Parts: sequence; structure tokens; C-alpha cells
Amino acid sequence: MKNLKLIFRLFLLVFLVFNLWGCWNYIEINERAIGLSLAVDYLPDQELYLETVEIGTPVIIAEKSSMESAIFQETGKTVFDATRNLILTVGEKILWNHFRVVIVGEALLQEENKLIGLLDFLRRDNEPREDLLLVLSKEKTAAEILEKTHQNKGEKIVAIHLDNLFKNEKYLGKYKAVPLWEFAMKLATSGVQPVMPAVKLTTYQEKIMVIPSGMAVFRRAKVVGYLDDLETKYFLFVIDEIKGGVIPVQTEIQGETVRLTLEIMDSSTVIKAVKQAGVLVMQVKLKTTVSIAEIQTSINFIEPKLRKRLQEAAEATLERRIQLLIKKVQQQDQSDIFGFGMIVERQMPKLWQHLRANWTEIFTDLKVKVEVNLEIQGSATISKSLEVGE
Repeated sequence: MKNLKLIFRLFLLVFLVFNLWGCWNYIEINERAIGLSLAVDYLPDQELYLETVEIGTPVIIAEKSSMESAIFQETGKTVFDATRNLILTVGEKILWNHFRVVIVGEALLQEENKLIGLLDFLRRDNEPREDLLLVLSKEKTAAEILEKTHQNKGEKIVAIHLDNLFKNEKYLGKYKAVPLWEFAMKLATSGVQPVMPAVKLTTYQEKIMVIPSGMAVFRRAKVVGYLDDLETKYFLFVIDEIKGGVIPVQTEIQGETVRLTLEIMDSSTVIKAVKQAGVLVMQVKLKTTVSIAEIQTSINFIEPKLRKRLQEAAEATLERRIQLLIKKVQQQDQSDIFGFGMIVERQMPKLWQHLRANWTEIFTDLKVKVEVNLEIQGSATISKSLEVGE
């Protein structure tokens, strides 16, 4: 009996060794085109999808390795059809593992099924990563983002440029990276609607470049509105994803109109669903720490009374801006991008069962209270404002 067990274990060991030998799906890198970014448009007059792909090619210049890029285009009856047709112009099958960004054209969003088809393809295929970024083109087409930036000589690869921009979002707080998995999750979850960062073209030093341009607001899989850069910042405060940036403040002190800039050091937001006099109310409480980054006056804000005035002015500014944003989204977009419904479901599951079917209409008139607790922690490397001598 012991011998049989020993023989079985040896057989199992040998079997595992031979089956784990090498990589079963190993692909030579020179056998595939390295895809970096993809722009997807829909051509309604032709009923075709147009795909524009940015392909990277490793090169060695002066004994230093780098990457050059080129763009290719093809059409197809479906997203997958267009992707396979790209082989005709690229010359080989595209490797999806290195894709960093997918740029979506607005025409693709006129019908829900068009965007859903793209998302289904990206998630169903085993190569695209779940963390690749989704962005919406504010130009006429998504293809323009790649075509026009590639007119510049020596310009950065678009995929790398956008990837770096979104990695540094915390310093601005004016846009938010949305990976594929997050957008798909919110699209499939009740009580919350997705958003997507928008991008546009601009000219800088005679070069065309792509920059973030606020956020697109979705209701289901269709765009219903946009947030500008400033509105996006206050949106990030509400959803507890503000990582940095500044808060411009204007107030009246000692008969003088004073403008200051506060840098966001830390912030946390807690949202609670409560019943007040039988009415559902969302309580949004912010606790934010800032430092004084710039003062456009010689008034000394180190004095406790003046600092208190500045704190109150900053809290009032933040509260007013957030309330204006929430009202705009409620009345114009009617899209719960804040996830209030999801919070109600989590905190009041029985009530949510009664509200779920009509949540869009309820959200439009939902009462929201905003409370801001702001602390001024410091004033950078100097304590007093610059004084001008006689």
C-alpha cells in the first residue's frame, strides 16, 4: 500500500513538472504590433465603426532605447470586426496588453448599445487590461486626437502623455482617471451613475497637444452633460476622491477685497442618509486641511481673528460651490454620479427597496445638506504676507 502511494506521488510530480514547463501562451514580441492607444468612432451614415490605433515600435538611437509611434485606421461592422481589419493596414495582429487608453468618440454614445458593445469587447477579450483608461473626445471625432497630435514632429506618444497626465491628477484636482473596470462596475450597479474624463486638443508653442477637459456625466450608457474643470474639483470633494489642488477664495476684510489661494493638503468626506421629519436627507460632511499658498494683500493672516475670518470665508466658498454643483447635476443631468442611491441602499436597505424603481425622479428633488469643516494648517515657508515699503 505504501509503495502504491509512493508511485502515485512520483507520477503526479512528474506530470506537474512536464505541464509547467515553459509558458503555454508565450508570444514573441516581434510577432505582434504593440498597441498603445485606441480611438473608436461610429460613422452613422455608413453604419461602420472606425478604429484609429497608435502603434509603438522600439528603436535604438545613440545606444539608447526609446519608442516611436505611428497611427493606422480601419473600419468594420462591429468593434471586433474593425479590430481584426486593422491587420490589413498594420500588417500584423495587435498586442493589447500594453494599451493604456481608449478614446471614445461622441457619435458612439448616441445609442447605448454602441458603447456597451465596445465595453463588452474590451472586457471579454483576455488581452486588454481592466485598468486601461477610458476618455471621451470633445473633438468631432476620437480619431482627431491621435491624427492631429501625430502631426507634430518629436511629440510624445499620446498614450504615454495621457497616462502621465492622469498619474499627476492629484496636483490639480480638475479631472479624474476612470479605468475600464470602474466605469463598467458603476454602469452595472444600481444607485450610482458613471462619469468619464473628457479630453480636447489645444495649441502650445505651435504644437497641437491633448489635455483633459472636465468630466462627462452619464445616465446609463449615454452622455447627458459635462462638468467643467472647477465643477469636477467639487465633484471629487463629494465622492471623497480629492487628492490635491487649490481653492481660490475671495472675501472682504478690513474694507478690502482680498484674494487668496489655499492648497489642499488632505480631505475626507462622509455621507449619511437620514430621515428628517419623514423626509430623506443626504448629509455630506467634509473635513479638509489646507495651507495658505498665496495672499494678494499685505494683511497679516497670522492673527487669530483674521485667520478665523479666512477659515469661515473658505468654508462658505467650498459649501456654496458644492451645493451649486449638486443642484446642477440634479436638475440638468438628473444623474446620480455621487452614488447617493448606493449609500441609501447600504444604510437603509428596506427603504431602498421602495425607492429603487423611481430613484432618478427621487434624486432630482433629493434634499442634500453640506457641512464643511476646514482647518488652515500652515502658510508654506513664510508666516506673514509681503509688505511693501515706502
